[in-house]
Amino acid sequence: MVSACAGDPCRPTPPPEQPGGAPAHYAQTPGPPSGPLVIMGDTQRTSVIECAVLGREVNEREPQMLVRSLVHAAPSALIVVGDLVFRGASEPDWQHFDRLMKPVRDAGIPVLAAAGNHEWRGRDRPALDALGQRFPSLRERTWYLARQTDLGLVFLDSNADALGPAAWAEQREWLTRTLAALEADASVRGVLVFAHHPPYTRSVVVSGDAAVRETVVAAAASSPKVMAIFSGHAHGYERYVVDGLHLVVSAGGGGPRPSRLRGTPRPPGPQDLVSLPAPRPLHYMIVARAREGLRVRVMGLQRGDAAVAEVDFFTIPWASGPLGPEDPAEKPGGDR
Repeated sequence: MVSACAGDPCRPTPPPEQPGGAPAHYAQTPGPPSGPLVIMGDTQRTSVIECAVLGREVNEREPQMLVRSLVHAAPSALIVVGDLVFRGASEPDWQHFDRLMKPVRDAGIPVLAAAGNHEWRGRDRPALDALGQRFPSLRERTWYLARQTDLGLVFLDSNADALGPAAWAEQREWLTRTLAALEADASVRGVLVFAHHPPYTRSVVVSGDAAVRETVVAAAASSPKVMAIFSGHAHGYERYVVDGLHLVVSAGGGGPRPSRLRGTPRPPGPQDLVSLPAPRPLHYMIVARAREGLRVRVMGLQRGDAAVAEVDFFTIPWASGPLGPEDPAEKPGGDR
């Protein structure tokens, strides 16, 4: 992993905690499509052990810069693809997340989240209670459907071991029914799926997830309206395309990044289409509607950079082809 700078303490002194204070509440309904979606992953801070023992980087300034930058994009919603905090049962970790996201709440931007493995870290019940208190959509179960007019937004819990066989099977059956209903709904133009664990990754720390490949990718591949699966976990940015299905890793929200990548993904699979060197930038993604599809601007920075800037750009085509002249014009946020 990238080593922390010599001047960086492993855990900078935060503002005073608020013992017993009410958890922050995040609105859950995406705004109108006049604003883009913003996608971000792995905002958890580096633990003391990761820093002091493993020498992993500590990113305190950069996540704050990313959040301030994404607020200026005026998104209709911020989507966080898991690992919001280091330890799900830790109230100080959640208070750190709430402080980081204060500009988002102050701007009235809804936040939707997928559960990552760190949200399950600690005792399960307190960890899931802390998640559900902030995100009502995750209160009853850790998978759900959201809509933004013609886009279906499917949020899954890819923690197969933590869920256990019965809950995993329940989620799989729900996913099958949900995708079938979205396929049959003429008002739905496309579907995006969000699950924390990536099916493929070049990370030297984690591997692609077999359960996600066998369940989520397989279901998406048989549903023509599914345009992309967005994941996190690998603390970087990667992008693959398999038979037209985009598999995007957006895990650059602040967690410690690997300083090198494998030459090919684990397990062996499609080619990573991102040519940026390691460590890949800390980043978020702006996803905006256009006639040809969803335009994705990757906005990022390296440690020490003075500003957030565009580091990559790609388009995810509409499954049904380009929009016709009778469809709404492209929305703000996708211009370069």
